[in-house]
Amino acid sequence: HPIEFARQLTLILSELFRAIQSAELVDASWTKDDKKENFSPNLLRMSRFETKIANWLRHSIVNMENIEERVAFCSRLVDVMLELKEMNNFAALFAFNAAFQCSQVYRLKHTMKELTPRRKQILEEIQQLASTEKGYKNYKERLRAINPPCVPFLGMYLTWIVFIRDGNDGRVKGKSDHFINFKKRRMIANILQEIQQYQNTPYCLKPESTIQEFLKSHDVQGDIPHNQWEDILYDQSVDIEPRDQPAKKCPRKYKFDLRPPSTQPGTLAHFLEVATIRRQKHAASTLLEGQEGIVEGSIQQVKDSSGS
Repeated sequence: HPIEFARQLTLILSELFRAIQSAELVDASWTKDDKKENFSPNLLRMSRFETKIANWLRHSIVNMENIEERVAFCSRLVDVMLELKEMNNFAALFAFNAAFQCSQVYRLKHTMKELTPRRKQILEEIQQLASTEKGYKNYKERLRAINPPCVPFLGMYLTWIVFIRDGNDGRVKGKSDHFINFKKRRMIANILQEIQQYQNTPYCLKPESTIQEFLKSHDVQGDIPHNQWEDILYDQSVDIEPRDQPAKKCPRKYKFDLRPPSTQPGTLAHFLEVATIRRQKHAASTLLEGQEGIVEGSIQQVKDSSGS
């Protein structure tokens, strides 16, 4: 279900994110081939997991030959994205958005056309949130408006750290080599402090091992080189929706119900059967009526006492 899927993905990424040490970020070691494995292991672990998730989503979309199944799958992904946004899991949210924005999926016009207007709007809002314009302006505003827990999109912070490292000397110009540029250190320290404030607040969610194992098991790219992998996905994309032609008609592969959950995404009602919700409402109504009866009885006793 979208909300439980989002919860378990959030727990996995939160654990990976909270394991990252400040020392892994200070010197931008992840950019150096000879250092990144030893000096930024946790950062790389999180980054590679996000990449695996995005690759799995892209691979799944372009390998669904039946357009009804493809539309249903994309619709469910949008529902998951809405839940990720509500949970402040921006790391996963941006990975999902990257999958939708990649050339292999973005060109599937017939598929995207069949999404409901509401889901199209959700996608557009998330695309605006993930925009890199004006230094991630929309994303920074969103971060300032939320309260932890949160799994931030680290790409923005990593970009800032590299920019500060490359744009500022480690030593003060015109001074002896013994004078350290503390302004540069303070700028990086401020970034690390912002990251740490999100690491300090965990999510209070219950792990579900079956779903987590499912999410961790996907490595569809394997050892295939990057360029070859991109070509494979693009060829499959063109096969299911040829250029300037109607979508390819193929029989359904799966027999399960393609309809999305009937309850509104973004609420805990996802997990409750309609009968259960009705029973709870009836119980609440009965309790309220009982309380009202007690109050009315007390008022009447007061009136009787006053009359006597």
